[in-house]
This record gives sequence, C-alpha cells and structure tokens, in this order.
Amino acid sequence: MPANTTPQPKLRSDNWTLTPIPVLTPMMFLSGVFFPREQLPPLVRTLSAALPLTNAVELVRPLFMDQWPAQPLRPALVLALTTLGAFWLALALTRRRFRG
Repeated sequence: MPANTTPQPKLRSDNWTLTPIPVLTPMMFLSGVFFPREQLPPLVRTLSAALPLTNAVELVRPLFMDQWPAQPLRPALVLALTTLGAFWLALALTRRRFRG
C-alpha cells in the first residue's frame, strides 16, 4: 500500500507549470539579461523598453558595478505600474473565481 493515500485534487491542466514559459522566455532574451539591448533592432529595442524585466535590469545592473542608476525614475515607475496592474488583475480574477 502506498505511504500517501490522501486523495489529491485534480488540476484543470496537468501542465499548469508550463503556462508562463512562452511569456518569460522571450522576456528574458529581450530585456538585456543575457546580452546588451543595444544589439537588438531599433523596433524590438523600443518594444522591449516596456517589459518589466527590462526595467528591473536597468535598475539593478549599475548596482553590481558599485554605481547608482543614471535615470532610476522611469524604470521604477514602470515596475510600480506593472505591480499595481498585476495585483489588480489577480484580485479581480480571484474575486470572480470565488463568486461563482
């Protein structure tokens, strides 16, 4: 007899851990984590400026070189707005799920 006989809840999808991969993988390559964004084409560089990870990298990278970010206001503002938007979306989805 197995050691754990507690019934486990059935998930809607068995691959729920794979869901964020199509979003996170391109974001890591476009944000400047692995290589400088200056090597990207101009259009892609402009679009990648709105990614939250790009702004986090812009804030953190100078700190590793014992410097302060040159312009911390815009990346901090984008991160704050992204956080508020994600929180609002999570709250709305959670409320909708538990109402019905």
